[in-house]
Amino acid sequence: MVAVPLGVEQEIISPEQLNADMDKLANAIKGTGRKFKRIYAPPRGGWPIATWLSHRMNDIPVVNGSLLKTMMELRARWEQKCSPGLSDEEKWLAVQKKCQEWRDETLVVDDISDTGKALCIYKKFFRATWYLHKQSKNPPDIWIREKTEKWIRFPWEIA
Repeated sequence: MVAVPLGVEQEIISPEQLNADMDKLANAIKGTGRKFKRIYAPPRGGWPIATWLSHRMNDIPVVNGSLLKTMMELRARWEQKCSPGLSDEEKWLAVQKKCQEWRDETLVVDDISDTGKALCIYKKFFRATWYLHKQSKNPPDIWIREKTEKWIRFPWEIA
């Protein structure tokens, strides 16, 4: 459970608002015309969002674990697959192309882009959040609500 600072007004998200907003977010993402093969969410607040969006977007698989670790493993596999006859530069270009394809096919989601730090390392990915705080230094590509001065209480944070 998340501790709310004393004296701060709260915005408590109802299950009805959650469902309606996840429909809006899924439709906004679909409206871009992009075709994603996987959804990734930084722990922990992004996980519920990823699951709800997966259900609304033809059950796109949710990637578990570290996205960057997965990318490094992908890169290592592709380096091994490259023909021994290729130059180092050709291997590097093949790996970079595959990593770019992987980035283009991965949707990164989170509950909120507050400061923007959590999403900063995913700049080359398409990113969507439920909420955006105007102070965010790294806004996502899509969001559907702006944070006010109120402390947001997401349904999964309420015990």
